[in-house]
Amino acid sequence: MERIESRRNGRILHLVELRKADARRRSGHFFIEGRRECLRAKGNGINLLEIYLDESAAADGEFVKIFSGNCRVFMLPSSVFEKISLRENPDGVLALAKIPEMKLPKSLAPNPLVIVAESIEKPGNLGAILRTADAAGCNLLIATDPLMDFWNPNAIRASQGAIFSVPAAICDNGDALKFLRNNGIFIVGTGPSAEKCYWDSMPMGPLAIAIGNEHNGLSAFWMENVDLCLRIPMCGSGSDSLNAATAAALFIYEAKRTGH
Repeated sequence: MERIESRRNGRILHLVELRKADARRRSGHFFIEGRRECLRAKGNGINLLEIYLDESAAADGEFVKIFSGNCRVFMLPSSVFEKISLRENPDGVLALAKIPEMKLPKSLAPNPLVIVAESIEKPGNLGAILRTADAAGCNLLIATDPLMDFWNPNAIRASQGAIFSVPAAICDNGDALKFLRNNGIFIVGTGPSAEKCYWDSMPMGPLAIAIGNEHNGLSAFWMENVDLCLRIPMCGSGSDSLNAATAAALFIYEAKRTGH
């Protein structure tokens, strides 16, 4: 285990720079904060390059052994760890990792359930959708034309590590549609003006659920190409839509109830 004493150390400054999406893209690196998140990343094959531990976390020898054979381990005084942490009450664990490839898979499991998240712009919503997708056993999440970086630290935190266990791909709308059609997947869209309610008409068989942008919903591209559009009943007078992650959760679990 190596020790870093200075807040101006090059590795520390690199981690701070990785808070920015353009720095992550340039370097091909991102960081993972939190004991649980780092363990889930390692367990799901994420290439962890370095582990940074504050002195209290480094005292846990069994935890250190989990990582020490695979990547470099650094111990930091609390004052230095605070420099790289984004959390109010950090648990003293942070990893530097290589950004994985995010390509569409060559094949899918039988009777798959796929989530298409179009132009999601809030990291918390992406993380929450991934957390639900993981809990429900979804086979794939496709992020199309995202307005945020998939490896935003807030998305990782909101997913509670599910971002590492849910198979995911990033592509444009056209490639996503071609992939779904080539795999014979029925596409359901979400929209407030749809005639049918989601709990009355959720189809069985291979299924993709398309969730739209937080402000604009699904684009015209998807509304013109979905096989069926379903709505969530809205009975209140002060709201005409739900949070994207909430809408996704309702549709995902209705799909599970009907046979996925």
